[in-house]
Amino acid sequence: LAYGFSAPIGLLYDRYGAMVVGTWGAFICALGLACVTASCFGASSGFDANTSWLFVLGVFTCDFGSMLNSFSFMGLIWHFPHSQTLVIALINATYQASALLPLLLQAAMDASHLSLAIYMSGWTIVVFITIAGCYKLIPTQKEYYDQAKKILGMPLPKAPADMKVCEMLKRAVEVLGQAKEEHIVSGIALAMGFALPGYYASMTAPYGEALFGHKEDGERLAELNVL
Repeated sequence: LAYGFSAPIGLLYDRYGAMVVGTWGAFICALGLACVTASCFGASSGFDANTSWLFVLGVFTCDFGSMLNSFSFMGLIWHFPHSQTLVIALINATYQASALLPLLLQAAMDASHLSLAIYMSGWTIVVFITIAGCYKLIPTQKEYYDQAKKILGMPLPKAPADMKVCEMLKRAVEVLGQAKEEHIVSGIALAMGFALPGYYASMTAPYGEALFGHKEDGERLAELNVL
């Protein structure tokens, strides 16, 4: 389901630009984290049966928001024309680097003896604060097109005025067909890049059990990860 978000995110990016997509992505991600935080407080207070649905909602909401936000940084590729590969690599690397976050959270919890809910609250606040940063720092659609024209010496095709999904997807397929070999190599490289996160995901059940303290919780987290 999460990877299924990629197509609509690309369409939203083409229609509204990087700044709008990135800012809304950060906001949606923060809302998802707030739901997860609420479920953590519910579990620690003995109300898991009433608040567990917030965890499921929060995971999917946060996943969609984070992917929306990450994609917005494609708006920087014309601002760094000689480092486009590095920009794209850094966007993808955020997911690999985020694998360290649970380990850091666990170490902080062990050192401070504070609950997961407390740390999730702090992290949620941090993400809410980044909304302002995304609004101020991510290039707008006009800035993106102006910079592309400056680098290429000619303007890019205008952004679509309407969300014509079928037509936009058809154009995307046509673009991919212009350099089949390069896109095949890129696909293979991305698949290899996601191999290690795939292995990490296979450890979801034991990690969930260690984090939440119950085998059933670990199994449920694994089920959510499979979805």
